[in-house]
Amino acid sequence: MQKKIFFFDYDGTLVHNTTKQIPESAMRALQELKKQGHILFVNTGRTKGIVDPEIYDWPFDGMILGCGTYITYHDEIWLDEAVDEKDHETIQNIMNKYHSEAFYEGKDCLYISDHIQHKDLINMIKRYKENGITILPDTTEHKSFSKLFVCMPDISRKEAFVDEMGAYFTYINRGIDRCEFVPKGYSKATGIQFVCEKLGVDKEDCFVFGDSNNDMPMFEYISNSVLIGGENPELSKHVMYTSCEALEDGVEKALIALGFIKQECVK
Repeated sequence: MQKKIFFFDYDGTLVHNTTKQIPESAMRALQELKKQGHILFVNTGRTKGIVDPEIYDWPFDGMILGCGTYITYHDEIWLDEAVDEKDHETIQNIMNKYHSEAFYEGKDCLYISDHIQHKDLINMIKRYKENGITILPDTTEHKSFSKLFVCMPDISRKEAFVDEMGAYFTYINRGIDRCEFVPKGYSKATGIQFVCEKLGVDKEDCFVFGDSNNDMPMFEYISNSVLIGGENPELSKHVMYTSCEALEDGVEKALIALGFIKQECVK
């Protein structure tokens, strides 16, 4: 079989959103693809500063982190982009204006607002601390960050907030009161394009796996696309194949259906 490149989202695709664990079936699938000689990338919205440490023990050849803002291949850094420091004050002022609760996701650490009250953010902070992630206040001078995850206490002002942030970022809707902001010109798709150009591989030889709205760019860019979970009808319209959830062996079952793993290889 001709060598392919596989790009896997992390949260909700390889790792279940509730258990935060990778199912044995998904790890088995990654190892089988690697055994066949394919190239494996994780392609996640998480920045380097907040990835789970165990990911470095998984059989990936490279990583696309922070929605295409940081790329490595066999421990070589290919791309490392951050929000221009000259824009930090303006962005901070917008956050303060709308009383937003924000995660500033960086290469080395996570910066957070000092007034976090949203339950989801509190739970994420607890989990990050348990994983040894460095967390600093958003008032830290000369902070370096590549993207933002924001919760809006007042959703009636969300549209105006998104409009102002649009001068600097591409907006990704993560729910009624949640937003993800990625620097303009970057996405999971641009990360894939960058890798393909560096490796001299056609995008027709790429396969992508994801589950949420920040995976839409790679679903639109790569035709060989798999939706894990299948609960998002908007995403379903853009993929080649829809599989079940991560805990239901969604990744492995999709690879069996696509002919990359033989049923007899499944324990």
